[in-house]
Amino acid sequence: MICKNCGFDITGGESFCPNCGAATAGAPSQPTGNPIPSPIPSPIPTPASADPGAGATTALPPQDAPGFGGPVPPVTPMEPPKKKKKKTLLIVLLILIPVLLIIAAIVTIFLIGKNLYDHTEKGLNAYWTAYVEEDGQAMADQVPDSYWDYIADTYDFTEEECVAGMNYYLNQYADGLGGDLSYTMKTNGFQYNTGSSVKGEGAKDVQSRMKDWGISYSAAMGSNVDTEIKGAEDTDDFSDTNMWMVKVDGKWYSVNSMVDFETICEEGYAQNAKYEEAFGNQVESFWNAFYQQDMDTIFSLMPDELWPMLEQEFDCDQKTAENYTKQYIEEMLRQSTEENLDDIQISMQITEVTDAEEDEISNANEFLSDYDMTVTDLKNVSLDYTANYGGNEETDTMSCTVIELNDNWYVYDAMYVVMEACYEYGMSY
Repeated sequence: MICKNCGFDITGGESFCPNCGAATAGAPSQPTGNPIPSPIPSPIPTPASADPGAGATTALPPQDAPGFGGPVPPVTPMEPPKKKKKKTLLIVLLILIPVLLIIAAIVTIFLIGKNLYDHTEKGLNAYWTAYVEEDGQAMADQVPDSYWDYIADTYDFTEEECVAGMNYYLNQYADGLGGDLSYTMKTNGFQYNTGSSVKGEGAKDVQSRMKDWGISYSAAMGSNVDTEIKGAEDTDDFSDTNMWMVKVDGKWYSVNSMVDFETICEEGYAQNAKYEEAFGNQVESFWNAFYQQDMDTIFSLMPDELWPMLEQEFDCDQKTAENYTKQYIEEMLRQSTEENLDDIQISMQITEVTDAEEDEISNANEFLSDYDMTVTDLKNVSLDYTANYGGNEETDTMSCTVIELNDNWYVYDAMYVVMEACYEYGMSY
């Protein structure tokens, strides 16, 4: 008998095809309705190529075979266990985290480096800007406050005196190039050092200087710089210059500004500024009063103790001394120039101050001590002056002497002119 379902040759009188499980023609009819599921597990199907007569287990009928309730719905594939997802995510994180840390480290190093570069570049430009603008105060702003303690203790100058000395130096420098200065700067790499880790000769020099100045710093940033300063008449090159910035109390300062201010102290610019502040106005006032024959100003620059001496020595009261002094100055000016000096204006800048010799002080005391005047100091002052009169301008150098009497400074030249006038005219009458 041949199976109508699969064509298998059925040799016995089986009710079902041993190959596909389909009912044969002699099988009992199935009751209508849903079949009662068997509680017995189905046997494992035998492959179609197996010999059905060899005692093999009968295969299950196909899912759509008659009498088995129609097609069996497909089994939904099982999802991977959640533990596998967690494991995969963990592996990804283990790979990504080091990569992200490396990227973060690179970005951080880049940002730190850029920040250091920006601070250094800004500081270097601030230094040269102050230089060409002849701005001593702007240069002083690039110096920590503790630096001025060192200057005061070592040189006995104040910040203001150093700034005045720096301004004078910068003015001289600008005049040498014809004024109207500008600069161009090129940096050639940067070097970073912490306060405890110092590499290179430049960094060691900075460390040594900061130690001498008594300033603690947390970091230093240096660069080799080529700078060109152009003036209206000339150009100056600063090639291959080491310039450094240091971080003090969280703020960056210029080492070069500190070096420059110490040079100002050592070369006398700050000293001249100190004396300029002490008696510069007196000296300028005297020479303006001299050329304008302003007796009141001249007399204000002398000690009151001089009048008793003039009366006793030359029989000159103040009014007589005024007339004699005016005649004396007129004669001096007539001999020196034919110009009308009525409108003359003189401006001055002290360039050098030197101490008088001890014997000069002794000789002055020998003469003045009889009139309650004690000389404690004498200084010779060299200065540059500019005189403007009648539309003309004249520049030259001159000198003047200042005298400290009874702890107050006076212009010795004013005293000398009045005494000389009283002697020459008073003794001749």
